[in-house]
Amino acid sequence: MRLLSSLLLCAMVAGAGPVEFAQAELDAAMAQRKLKWKNQVELSLDAPDTFRIEPYTAGGAHISGGDLRGLMYGLLEAAGQIRDSGHFTKVHGEPAASLRGIRIVLSPELEQASEQFWNSYFKMLARNRFNRVHVVFQRIVAPYSLPQFLSRAAADYGIDFTLGVDGSINAQELAHMLIICPSIRGVAIEDPSAQAAVFSALRVAGRRVTLDLDGATAEPVVMQAALANEVPLLRPTATWPPSFEVSPPIDVTNAEAHPVFYEVMGRLSYDPKNKPEYRAAREVGLWIAAAQQSNLGGSEYVAPAVEAHNASAKFTPPEIAERLDAAAAQLGDTADADLRLLAELAREQAAQLRSASSLRAPVKGTPPIWSHMPPASAPSEQPLTLTLHIEQPKLVSSVRLHYRPLDPAAATQVIELAPKAEISFTIPAKDITGNWDLQYYFELLNGDGGGWFGPDPLTAAPYWVVHIIAPHTGRN
Repeated sequence: MRLLSSLLLCAMVAGAGPVEFAQAELDAAMAQRKLKWKNQVELSLDAPDTFRIEPYTAGGAHISGGDLRGLMYGLLEAAGQIRDSGHFTKVHGEPAASLRGIRIVLSPELEQASEQFWNSYFKMLARNRFNRVHVVFQRIVAPYSLPQFLSRAAADYGIDFTLGVDGSINAQELAHMLIICPSIRGVAIEDPSAQAAVFSALRVAGRRVTLDLDGATAEPVVMQAALANEVPLLRPTATWPPSFEVSPPIDVTNAEAHPVFYEVMGRLSYDPKNKPEYRAAREVGLWIAAAQQSNLGGSEYVAPAVEAHNASAKFTPPEIAERLDAAAAQLGDTADADLRLLAELAREQAAQLRSASSLRAPVKGTPPIWSHMPPASAPSEQPLTLTLHIEQPKLVSSVRLHYRPLDPAAATQVIELAPKAEISFTIPAKDITGNWDLQYYFELLNGDGGGWFGPDPLTAAPYWVVHIIAPHTGRN
């Protein structure tokens, strides 16, 4: 596998691309330090967007990535280590938020910006771990040179490109553009009148192009129509921390302007542990993302903006609004323009949530003291019992176990039981099949419509994973 990965990497690096860009950054950092170590760089079997740096005793390091973008992140991280300290440090990088995007509405000034500006801008986005850019065009005309250049340049730095279209383009034009711009990964509807043209063009694109949902304007009717037309939707794969799409400040005279804004929203959404001095700003980014997830119909941890409130531990729009205002207040009267901008975005998003939501903020109160020992592994095709201990069961009205195999096609199952000091849930053997690991978490509800998650997603990974051991069959 290692030889295959190395050969594949060599083939990819032969042309321009994210790995070549990041390798050049590492080479420059090592040359500045006058280091001539040999590094081994390759793809691995890890998850997409992840990387590992494993230093060698004699100097140099083994740098691997789960895909080309993950490998780019590993090389960029390695370059930063060399610039800062002159040596490699062991690290395993994996994204907290799976989708970290920006939305740009092209102005005449941005349309006239140079190729050098855009290349520098996309480099900056890559260094800050953004993996998606959604560009809204005011007009799109043949021969589509600007969409072609921007989408290709974004791909060179490991960034997925979404094209925002309105009603001025017809299905034939859009389908033709998708053919000559193979780096366009998704299309977003900016005007409802473009819906029929977009659906038609995506069906004949000849490759997988997703309908990307704008967190600020997604409508359930659009999602339903897309599903009815068998159009693939881009939805965040991780429910917490939530994915996001944010409108950034851009200065066409300086592609690297507003560094704090991009670092907080991008780099700290990939690795929240980085830069503890930006904790309050990171809170703003987290709850802006949660607000967008609420607008997109909610998730396991976030309530949708419009629905009759059911008892749940989910973060509701009013609660998210309170947290946005609190995070903005923590920034105070900062002198940094980027931090002031984040505080302003937080307050605006909070006001929008309050005006749009039909939910009330649930009364959660002080959480009960509970404990649970997660099993490290379990056999496949056998029942699995999970036990939760609650010191104050009278504070709890009911307890839910949410679980699902890590099979992407599997649905989450829920078992609800009455509370007591020791409560045991048994997952049926039929739900533990094959060799997919099992993911689960608890939801403890109170009598006031609120509740708490176990584990707490604000302080730990939001679920436990049990390694499922499949039956041993065959020669291997």
